[in-house]
Amino acid sequence: MGKSAKEIVWVASSLILAGSVRIEQYDSLSGILSVWDALLPHRHPLHSSRLIYLEHAQLPYVRFRYMLIYNEDGHLVAQAYFQLTEFFLPHYRYPLLQWAPLRWLEKQLMQHRRHIATCGNLFQVAAPGLVLHTSDPSLRHAAFELIADTVDAFNPAPNLLLFKDWPDEEPADLLTGRGYRRFGENGTMVLEVRPDWSHFSDYVAAMRHRYAQRVRKARRLRNGLSCHEATLSEIEAHAGRLEQLYRNVAEKQALRLVWANAAYFKELKRSLGQAARMFFYCRDGNIIAFRTEIVHKQELELHLIGIDYRFNTTHWLYFNILYDAIESAISLGMPRLEMGRTAPYAKLIAGAEKKHFVHYYRMHGFVARIMSRFLLAVYKKNIRRKAFASLRIFRGQ
Repeated sequence: MGKSAKEIVWVASSLILAGSVRIEQYDSLSGILSVWDALLPHRHPLHSSRLIYLEHAQLPYVRFRYMLIYNEDGHLVAQAYFQLTEFFLPHYRYPLLQWAPLRWLEKQLMQHRRHIATCGNLFQVAAPGLVLHTSDPSLRHAAFELIADTVDAFNPAPNLLLFKDWPDEEPADLLTGRGYRRFGENGTMVLEVRPDWSHFSDYVAAMRHRYAQRVRKARRLRNGLSCHEATLSEIEAHAGRLEQLYRNVAEKQALRLVWANAAYFKELKRSLGQAARMFFYCRDGNIIAFRTEIVHKQELELHLIGIDYRFNTTHWLYFNILYDAIESAISLGMPRLEMGRTAPYAKLIAGAEKKHFVHYYRMHGFVARIMSRFLLAVYKKNIRRKAFASLRIFRGQ
């Protein structure tokens, strides 16, 4: 994975200094776990338990960078987490252009790997990569400036710099002053679980007739399927099948900056234990779908899913996965279900609402800027495919 942790610390401490703060960089959490976690709550998005499994999975086209920023007294004042990824043909739905000469040009441009540095976790929703531990405005500003300067010095130089899920309480001028642009189109679907829903039947009873009928139809088509929570040994035994089913879903997305491999599912369960739940859907003894859930403090996250689309129409697998996740959230007493970004209309008619996140990005290179505008246009068209009219899903709305 490049330089060792010791070498990176030496370079950072010797050459990257800014006023009253200094930075240390690492390419692995190994050896710094106690320091990294010292000021983070256990379920914080940057806690090592939420990151280390990504390292262990040895994901394709992904490297990591961890930054610790100290004041002149040696106190930790900030930390940042970056995922360093590559982007080329496998990362989006190729081809996007229909006219043959332009398709040839698209392939020539996109077969060259371009580099992306993301501050945050691309595998999780609402997972920014920056946390500041000081309320001193000057220290906060100096820490961010040092982080931004360090990112600018990355080798290879990133074609895209992305600060994901920028917190509302942090001033945006820290980024806009350095040429970053705001991107607010990205959003996720969240279902607010009502306090009076004690059982799944309460959720269905709260819906207007046409939407409740849809749920009942999905549940009838679920006949013939068995579903159970998988153990770690089962996940290990079927990891290859899980990757195959996951790719069936991932390859339908317009853009995919990262994707999971077989090891991802094993390492997720090993790292998070009971906080990571995986359910197998079986037909005639064969796994034809799965869903993963991550239990957070105040919400349940419907994480990665996989589907054998040969059975999607006959069993309404996708809709049943959504409804099963809703049932899980209710049974766990969670006030919210985080349902993810994809297929927003399907989640809308299940009762979810769109929640927006703000990101900031900066491009380097003429070709990268041109392609980013084109890909962003395609992405916006994709997420707006269904009009988000104000639908009244529940009675009394």
